[in-house]
Amino acid sequence: MNCASRALPAVALAVNALMSGCVSHVHTPYEPSRDTSARNVVSHPPVGTFDYTKGISATAKRAVVEAETSTHHVWRITMPSYGDNGQPDNLVAALYYQSKFPGPKALVVVLPIWGSHTYPPEKITRMLVRRGGGDINVLRLLGENRLIDWPALQRVASPDEFVDAVTQFAGRFRTAAIDIRRMLDWAESQPENDPRRIGMVGFSISAVVGALVVTNDPRLAASVLVMGGAHPAQIVATCPGRMGTAREAILERFEWGASQYEAVVAEVFRDLDPARYAGRVDPHGVLMIDAHHDDCMPQNARDSLWHALGRPERISFRYKHKMAFLSMTPLGFNFLRQRIYRFLDEHLRQRKSPESLHYVLGLRPSRPHGDISSSSVSTMRVARSQEATERASSTVRAGPSLR
Repeated sequence: MNCASRALPAVALAVNALMSGCVSHVHTPYEPSRDTSARNVVSHPPVGTFDYTKGISATAKRAVVEAETSTHHVWRITMPSYGDNGQPDNLVAALYYQSKFPGPKALVVVLPIWGSHTYPPEKITRMLVRRGGGDINVLRLLGENRLIDWPALQRVASPDEFVDAVTQFAGRFRTAAIDIRRMLDWAESQPENDPRRIGMVGFSISAVVGALVVTNDPRLAASVLVMGGAHPAQIVATCPGRMGTAREAILERFEWGASQYEAVVAEVFRDLDPARYAGRVDPHGVLMIDAHHDDCMPQNARDSLWHALGRPERISFRYKHKMAFLSMTPLGFNFLRQRIYRFLDEHLRQRKSPESLHYVLGLRPSRPHGDISSSSVSTMRVARSQEATERASSTVRAGPSLR
């Protein structure tokens, strides 16, 4: 054996160790016997914060998008925002992946990271569309601009201007939560969606807004909140990047301390803290994913959200905020995507229609489903399950691999 051949096993082990590190995490399962910590809390939540007049969502417009998949039509959906949402033309925009197969389907709403990275919502949308095999519809909301204009906030000249700006941006958080609920109204009105099987996924800032929706809208059968938290003021007073640059400029200009800055923001965002709505969610239908060393979402904010949600299943990656998202990539074996899909599939699953089985089982769409006997379908399902099990056993700590 030459030197190169002897070195290959060592290199393979090193690469595997590096990649496995991207999915290092702590898993805390949901324990029904312990969820009383939140559900017995009298939180006295604000009344009417997220109320809105229904019916405006009926003005939603559907436009054809040229691109489509083998299993889904893709539409662009727009509707006027309920308030100031900071987006182009003050519209709520979404891409709607509608199954080509007949019958009501589960629906998953994927939230944007407003004005920031599109990779997480794009990737989970693609996975849901591809692996759902036509038995799921996906509504991916778009968010071109940030909810908080950090450069504008950095330029304010006085404390009063600062409060006015923060108030405007807090209003956008409220509007975003209401607009999500209005999109749910629209989706429920579409005959191809099963209103009993609606799920939602939010990442980072949209996990914060998503938590407000989860705690104020009982229609969600399954929700996944990724790298979010409660206590928005703590987040604004902690997060680095553009938030940090604006924060440091304000502290220096007004000669404030960090605690004063947080107190001013906390007063404005008081009714927009998910922790104020504790005990209003069935924790069985929630998966919380966070980063153990998050440098943007403080531990107290993350723990408070977990308790407010009733201590649901929780996966905590041993990394900082951005690093934890590597678990969505091939470097992390797509582990995070797999766990999100698995959770949604378990909570929104329904027996697949014969038409979609053609796609899921790898059959040609042109073959009539009447040609497939129930026994042959069962056999193919078992074979497919065995194949998936074999793939999973060969993947280190990552669950089943993507098709």
